[in-house]
Amino acid sequence: MKITGLSTHTVYPSRDRSWLFIVVETDEGIVGLGEASQSRNDAGVIAEVERIASEYIGHSPLDLIERRNSLLAWPYVGRTLYAAVSGIEQALWDLCGKKLGIPVYQLLGGKVREKIRGYANVGYVARDNSPEAIAEAARSATQAGFDSVKLYPFGMRPGGGPDRIAEARWLELGVERIRAVREAVGPDVSVLVDLMHQFADFQEARQVAKRLDQFDLFWIEDPFGYDDPRQLAEFRRCIGPRLAGGAPHLTRREFRPLLEHGALDVIMPDLKWLGGINEAKKAAAIAETFGVLVSPHNASGPVASAAAMHLSLSVSNFLIVEHAWAVPDWRGQLCRYKEKIELGHFPAPTEPGLGIDLDMEVIARHSSVPLSAPSRGISFPVH
Repeated sequence: MKITGLSTHTVYPSRDRSWLFIVVETDEGIVGLGEASQSRNDAGVIAEVERIASEYIGHSPLDLIERRNSLLAWPYVGRTLYAAVSGIEQALWDLCGKKLGIPVYQLLGGKVREKIRGYANVGYVARDNSPEAIAEAARSATQAGFDSVKLYPFGMRPGGGPDRIAEARWLELGVERIRAVREAVGPDVSVLVDLMHQFADFQEARQVAKRLDQFDLFWIEDPFGYDDPRQLAEFRRCIGPRLAGGAPHLTRREFRPLLEHGALDVIMPDLKWLGGINEAKKAAAIAETFGVLVSPHNASGPVASAAAMHLSLSVSNFLIVEHAWAVPDWRGQLCRYKEKIELGHFPAPTEPGLGIDLDMEVIARHSSVPLSAPSRGISFPVH
């Protein structure tokens, strides 16, 4: 089997988000799928795919997964290239599994669990940014089968200078959103909070975290505007819940200082940016030597979700996987694989490769930016 071509396809689940899929074609008619979404520069990723296509065309996908990651030579080479290589790498795994007739997790060493715990990211589905709307979205997620939900309670920090009144209102509203979600879902549902890098001051972040102790959080994620290992380690020692982070990192090497300083309980590699499934599995192995858990970051489309599930099945220090729940309403029409959640868990897929096929007619219908779309609920940076 030889690769004969690469193509890209973009769909828009909302006005301000896009999913970028990469299709790798072969001379046997087998097609591999990958996803390179949310790099913040789809045009740049597409240009990189076109630029490096010759490195793949004419070669067997069975031989390229490790070899072509050398395109991501250290030091930093840019997020667009990482996204391009990551998406292609997922497609190569998909091709290998389809060619051999087995799921990707078996190529990764086999599954170490029969199901995957997932949390619903409800940040994109609430009708507005009120505590009531976000609580309603969280309640709906639990009714759909999730036993854990994540929200972005604080959103973007008020701009325009040191307005203490605006800052105080911003903090209070964030706390009220968490309170509303906890009351809506009850004590047995795990509540995850992403602080979205909105805190620069350590003391403020610690004070807020102390206020959140009453809500029995599953974790707190990414409190600071940058990942200072020492600051994160000190913050981790001051809080009750787990501390999670590291989603923006582009190589497994970037996790090492965080792990060496004991800065995180959970790393969140995003296999759309890190180099793909193989690189994320290596990051998980490094984390395991430090006793740290892994939760793939994945506020993305169904191909990346499938790839994250295969990774999650194959690593022993897996904790939970992210799922961008209920957005958009046509997500379930986009692919053959149905993202079914039962009692908080996704069943292990059984189809060869990533076990997913895209409906190109649905892609064509949603390949332009929608003129209107429901509110995402709360303003926050694109993940």
